This record gives sequence, C-alpha cells and structure tokens, in this order.
Amino acid sequence: MYSKPKTLLSEKILSVLSYMTFGIVGFFWLLLANWKKKKIKYFLNYHIYQSIFIAILLTLFNYIFALIFLICSKIPFIDTVSAQINYYLSVKIISFFGFQSTIVYCAILLFKIYLITGVILGECFYIPFVTKVINYMMRKTYE
Repeated sequence: MYSKPKTLLSEKILSVLSYMTFGIVGFFWLLLANWKKKKIKYFLNYHIYQSIFIAILLTLFNYIFALIFLICSKIPFIDTVSAQINYYLSVKIISFFGFQSTIVYCAILLFKIYLITGVILGECFYIPFVTKVINYMMRKTYE
C-alpha cells in the first residue's frame, strides 16, 4: 500500500514563508540549494514554484487591470463605470490600528491562508490553472 512521504517541519516552515513573502524566501532558498548542489524534496519544491508563479500572476494581473482602467478612463460614458469599479475595488473596508485593507487585498489574504493551510496539512492543494503549470514544471524537473 502507498503511503505519503513524510514532510519535515523545516520544509513546511520554508513553504509558509515562501507564500507569505510572495516567493522571495523560496527563490533565495532555490539559489542557496543550487549553490550548495543540494536536491530539494518534491513538497518544498512544489510550494516554492507555486508561490513564485502566483506572485508573477498577481503582478501581471495588476499591470493588465491598470492598463484596462487607463484605457477605459479615456472612453466617454465608460469612464464613469470604470471609475466606479476602480473605486469599489480600492475602497478601504477594514481599518484598525493604522492598517487599511481593500477588497482585493482581503481576497489575496484569504487565498494565502488557503495555501498555507494546505502546507500545514502537508498537502498540495489544487488551484485550476496554476497546479497544471506547476505539475508540468515539476515533471520536467524530476525526470
């Protein structure tokens, strides 16, 4: 019978730190492991790649939506709708102790909590597009 390989606490901590810093800790860990010629286990490698890929996707979405809102702000009649959507996405919904949060930030925070929960449970949770890309990358890495 197949049993799941045991994940170490250090792998879980590095994975959580990688998600919390949008892949920066994971990127430096990959550089360090490559420099020392050490092989990283699948679980840690998967979560590092996924955190970096998600950070790149979020950055791309940010630039794409900024460009869309910029273009829509120049078109008559659409500019007011675009401004209202932009306002509702950037309105502060939570404010305490100087910390202010928007709807988009809260959604990203909930997504991070979901991913960190998967790490703590020792699982690789499924995210529709991202998981397919990461599995493809991992298959190339571990062949």
